Amino acid sequence: SGLDGRFGAASFVLNGHVAGGEYDPIQIPMGTRTTVYRAEATALHQVLVTLPTEQPAYVWSDSKALLLAINAGLARDPMIRAIQDRWRELGDIVKIGWIPGHWDIVGNEGADERAKEAARMECEDGRDEAATLRLAATRRMRTEWERR
Repeated sequence: SGLDGRFGAASFVLNGHVAGGEYDPIQIPMGTRTTVYRAEATALHQVLVTLPTEQPAYVWSDSKALLLAINAGLARDPMIRAIQDRWRELGDIVKIGWIPGHWDIVGNEGADERAKEAARMECEDGRDEAATLRLAATRRMRTEWERR
């Protein structure tokens, strides 16, 4: 999620228990040099990485673009490929689906609130990602074009 030009990734767990103990929801500050899409991908990847193998689970995302990307075949984006690989490792017992955002659905609203909290956290901005650089360049070119 984004808040005042800063981004955060988060998950929300209903029933908070998995085999082997308590599951800690994820909260990752991502700074200013990324996108909401990348924050959504980071959250999904971290959820899949932390799920125990052989643990059935439903994972929901309100990002249609992200879900289309992970279902579109072999991705060039390393993060999307990592999501695809981990999902494949987990097998058919883990289902990933779409949930509408901003419809007062408890898990989705909880994840969104946690992501906004993560966006407020201190974070060292890492290197710019190619997608972020392309977006910035496109916006700058559009602004310059509109000035003419």
